[in-house]
Amino acid sequence: MSPPFHISPEAEEYLKGVAVVQDKEAGISLGSRITALNRSGEQTDCYDGPHFTVGWHEPGVWSGIRVEIAGREFWIAPTTVEALRGH
Repeated sequence: MSPPFHISPEAEEYLKGVAVVQDKEAGISLGSRITALNRSGEQTDCYDGPHFTVGWHEPGVWSGIRVEIAGREFWIAPTTVEALRGH
C-alpha cells in the first residue's frame, strides 16, 4: 500500500538506509521526546517536540497500516499516520 502522505526525497533516502533486522518488522512511530546517551551514560543530545523514529518488533506486534516506502515495508500506527497527513 502507498502511504497516505507525501514522502520527501530526504525521508525516502533516510528510510532506504534504515537497518534490516532479521526476523523483525520495521515500523515508524511518533514520539514527543528523545534523549541520546553515550556508552558511559552521559546525555549527548535531547530533542523535545514531535519526531518520528523507526523501530523493530517481532511479526504480529505492530498494528495500523503497512506501507511501502523506498521499496521497503513499514508499519505505521493510526496516530502516526494522522500526524504525517499534510506533511
